[in-house]
Amino acid sequence: MQSSSTLGKRSNREYPSSRFNNNGDNRDSGSDRQFNDNKKKQKMFTDNCESSKSIIFSMGEQSPQRGIPTTVTSSPLDPKYIQPNFKIKKITMGYTHTIMLTTDGRVLSCGQNSNCQCGHPSNLHSSIDSPTLIESLDEEIISVRCGYYFTVLLTRNGEIIGTGDNSHGQLGEVLNSNSNYSAVLLKKTNLRSKKIKSVHCGYYHTILIDVNKKAFSMGQGFGNSCTMVRGLENVNIVSACAGYDFSFFISENGEVYGCGEIDQMVNGASSHSSRRSITKIMGFGDPIVSGACGYYHALFVSASGGVYSCGRDQYNCLCRSKEVEEEGKVIKDGVLLKHSYFKDIVQAECGGYHSMLLDKFGRALVFGHSGFQQSVNDNLQPFIIPTVCSDKLMETFPKSMIIDVNGKKQLGVSCIACGGWGSIVLCSPYTNDVFSTKNQMEMFEKLSFFLSDNQHHLFDLNIIVRE
Repeated sequence: MQSSSTLGKRSNREYPSSRFNNNGDNRDSGSDRQFNDNKKKQKMFTDNCESSKSIIFSMGEQSPQRGIPTTVTSSPLDPKYIQPNFKIKKITMGYTHTIMLTTDGRVLSCGQNSNCQCGHPSNLHSSIDSPTLIESLDEEIISVRCGYYFTVLLTRNGEIIGTGDNSHGQLGEVLNSNSNYSAVLLKKTNLRSKKIKSVHCGYYHTILIDVNKKAFSMGQGFGNSCTMVRGLENVNIVSACAGYDFSFFISENGEVYGCGEIDQMVNGASSHSSRRSITKIMGFGDPIVSGACGYYHALFVSASGGVYSCGRDQYNCLCRSKEVEEEGKVIKDGVLLKHSYFKDIVQAECGGYHSMLLDKFGRALVFGHSGFQQSVNDNLQPFIIPTVCSDKLMETFPKSMIIDVNGKKQLGVSCIACGGWGSIVLCSPYTNDVFSTKNQMEMFEKLSFFLSDNQHHLFDLNIIVRE
């Protein structure tokens, strides 16, 4: 990966963003765009485009957030895809916008941009129709997260760059800005010498975890100053997730702590009762490694690949109906539940009223609200999204990314994302996550298999250990 010192500023030239696929053929979505630079630079960029193997299947509301033409219908039953001209490794979604991270630390965006949440001036671009490079970023970005109408970018140096709505102080005290409570365009947050390791966003607030495993927050319920979360001073925090007005924090021991409107999430309360103090959430039988939150629902992934849920099961966004149907359980909203049929899960994501899970085999499961075709008919059975492309295109991918689902070949999914009314799955050889237990033999075998596939391009390799 290039270091932040060698990335440099991007010029204001217009880059071709992606190739859209509809009914199996690839073609440019608009007229051919050319560099106005010399031929050498043009060839270098063209070579980079040709080498990219990322495919993005995008579904849901026919809005710019999907990154495909708004006139095209795309659902989990028949998902349409685009091929970005960049090597995409991660994707995250806000309520109406999408942010993509490349292997070399660049950022692309699409969707509504009325508050500069896409990282472009809102007076010039009220919406971005297809994934477009944020050329004014001059630092290497290693992580991206979205809130309701805002985006938080984490730099290689542990700094935070915010863009979008800051009406609740969710982007913190903004450096070099006249106002701390207005729309922000790519401004750094005053961290007071803290070095951040990970970022997590709620609807109107942001949680930061520093290199010392301490949690900090800013925004609705916390104020606009980046301050340590009270009650967690002596707890080592490694991850977090947040919804509309509640937050969960995950410790290095796999314990979960919460604050805000958590009584409605885990204690079965029917009325609002906000908890300003941190509360340890009881009932988890396994160490938790990650979580995801929607408007008022949450999913947690355990170290063994199991799933827990809590909150409101509106539109079956927690997929509890299957538990009720198959096991005859009586399950109330606002009660923590361990799901008995979800296995080998490595990632969970929540939208407004729908959810997605990704398992270690590369299958993306979607369930919940389907009014905008972001899911499938609110049915009881989680639906596996068919990430299918032409045989010719599939042959360009590493063999380790080709999976079998019900006797049919499709691409393995490497990352999932949920927006307000949209769903995205990324099939990319550049994420480089290797899942293994602590068994050294298994780890070496999986790593050897990964490295033996010479089509892989190694950047930051993550070995994720499960119990």
